[in-house]
Parts: sequence; C-alpha cells; structure tokens
Amino acid sequence: MRVEEAYELRIVAIMLEASKLQTWSEINSKFSSKFGSKEDYQLFRTALSKLRDDGTLIEFSPEYEAIETAISVSHPTHGELEPYDLEFTGMDEFLSLGPASVSLINEKSSILAEFAAELGLANALDRLRKLPIDSRKWTGLPSAFVFNDAVKSRCISLLEEAKSELSNERQNSKVDHAHDLLTAALVLAQSNEPEPELVWLIIQRLATVIGLTQAVIGLQNLFKVN
Repeated sequence: MRVEEAYELRIVAIMLEASKLQTWSEINSKFSSKFGSKEDYQLFRTALSKLRDDGTLIEFSPEYEAIETAISVSHPTHGELEPYDLEFTGMDEFLSLGPASVSLINEKSSILAEFAAELGLANALDRLRKLPIDSRKWTGLPSAFVFNDAVKSRCISLLEEAKSELSNERQNSKVDHAHDLLTAALVLAQSNEPEPELVWLIIQRLATVIGLTQAVIGLQNLFKVN
C-alpha cells in the first residue's frame, strides 16, 4: 500500500468514527492522537486535499453554507448587513463523507476495519459491519465460528503466551507496537461481551508485525477451526 493511500484511509476511518460533521482541525487532532506526532503533517494535508478533490470528502464553508441561512444581522449604524458584508475569523471548514466514499469504503472495507480495530474506533467498525456485504470477506472468520467459553479461554492463554514470547525480543518500535496490539486483544477477549471479529483482526495485524510465531499460529488455527 502506498504511504499516501494509508493516510487517506486513516482519515476515512476517522470520518467513519464521527457521528457528525468534522472540522479540518478536529480531524487533524484526532489523526495526531491516534497515529502519533511522528506522522508526516504534510502527507496528512496532501491526503486530506486528495479526498476533498475526488469527492470522498465534501466541504462546507461556515461562511457560505451556514451564515447564509441565518437571520440578517442588524447593525446600529450600518443597518441590515448581508452575509457578504461580514468577515469571519477563527472559523473552520466542515467536512463530511462525500458520494465517492461509498465505493472506496466497500472496496477498502478490510483495511478500514483493520485500522478501526487497531485504534479502538468502535463506531467506525460498527458502521463497516453493517454495510450490505458479508463481514467474512474482511474478517475471514468461518460462518459457523462460535467464540464460546472454551475458545475464549484458549484465546486468552495464547495471547498471554504471545506476550511472553515478545518479552524475549529486543525492545524496538515494532516490538512496542506488537505489545500494544496484544494488550488490546487481551482486553477485548477478556471482556464480558467479547467481539471475536475485533480480536481476529488484531491477530491478523499482529502476524504482519511480528511474523508467524508459535502463539500467533495457534491463534490463527483457533479462529479458523471451531
């Protein structure tokens, strides 16, 4: 995947998480908090512009979209003022998903779901799950899979085993990232209402980060055979 495309899809994932219009600064803030300050700000700006240009995101100007519908402003000296007479400062552009987002979201639902699961974007993942597509296409779970108590217990055991394997590795950014993924998977697996799709997506991501260790292979087999 191109680096630019990854930035674009991360922004779309954040927009899917949102339940209302987002301003440019809100998206930037959420992007930074989710992906860290090490991210390239110029790439973020380029990705956001690309999404606006191709109609994946649509932009609303608060000056022309909102103010024009407001009641005319009355000034004690100048009388009635029209919107074009006013100058606004500190107002941000509003953005929402545009018409081109439909095909992109369906085509890239697997990657978007991976981002959503990894970053705890629960609302985004829920919206992706409700799309009129078979979720197995992006989770890979068999239709008959059941996350029962026995599977849950084995899953937790294997996740803890994977953390133990990881503790023997030399600390670096990749190991730290894998540790965060394992922690997230354990929290989800141990919850009262675990979501196996989320756990499975994290396991898939984990395999790309640290490779097929004994515990990761065990987890993959556990989720594919039930």
